[in-house]
Amino acid sequence: MMKRIELWNVYVMRKILLFFIIGLFVASNADMVKIKMTIDNVERYALVYPGEKAATEATPVVLAFHGYGTNAIQMSYYDIHLEWPEATVVYPQGYKCGNRMKDGWQHALGENGDRDVKFVGELLKEIKKRYKVDSTRIYATGMSNGALFCYVLMAEMPDTFAAYAPVCGASQLMEKIDTPRPMMFIFGAKDTNMPISWGLWVLQYAKKLNSCNDNRTEWLPGYFLYSPINKTGCKLIWRVHPDGHIWPNDATENIVRFFKGEKLADDQVDD
Repeated sequence: MMKRIELWNVYVMRKILLFFIIGLFVASNADMVKIKMTIDNVERYALVYPGEKAATEATPVVLAFHGYGTNAIQMSYYDIHLEWPEATVVYPQGYKCGNRMKDGWQHALGENGDRDVKFVGELLKEIKKRYKVDSTRIYATGMSNGALFCYVLMAEMPDTFAAYAPVCGASQLMEKIDTPRPMMFIFGAKDTNMPISWGLWVLQYAKKLNSCNDNRTEWLPGYFLYSPINKTGCKLIWRVHPDGHIWPNDATENIVRFFKGEKLADDQVDD
């Protein structure tokens, strides 16, 4: 009898803890909006944190793409919306793909009928209907598979995004991208999923695209800046943190810092 009471007490405490956690999540996401839409007969959605003045003033927009097998809620734990409350921050949800059919993003041009590129295009249209958007200040970042999708966007939507910050993602698409844009690359020295050698390969192509040579200066501790040598080029920022396939602790703060300094010229915008 005593054992049953103890088990019941444990059960009750777990329920209380669960409701407490849910309550904290709901409270901390009070301003979050869930946008749904149908792309190629599939319902898609994104979690959106509108900028503080997005109802009245044109604000920047950040799209942050989660990794393979994770989700938009988990991506929101990187707190980009808290680091940059003035921006409208969007955490889109991927869809089943890959050999394991887990939620993620296309990482090749035309893959799955370009459904994720279509999703992003329609999502941005919907955001512009609901909020005021500064079309010269739209940015993309992502983790792992979400980082790979950033390269797809570089290739297919170059006039939409002002800058990119892929984290732990290297793609052969770098060879096919032909529009210079500011980029920040973050890799882990101990990453076995995306080895640093792959990142260095991407960096070489990015330097050529953005008209940067091998000269670099320290942008922040551990972050190195490659500056363009002509007016048509764009800056690159390179970071190798000491850990593995993770979003490092300083990534959110410094990605936001990087994005804040970049914007498209008015004649570059595809609005």
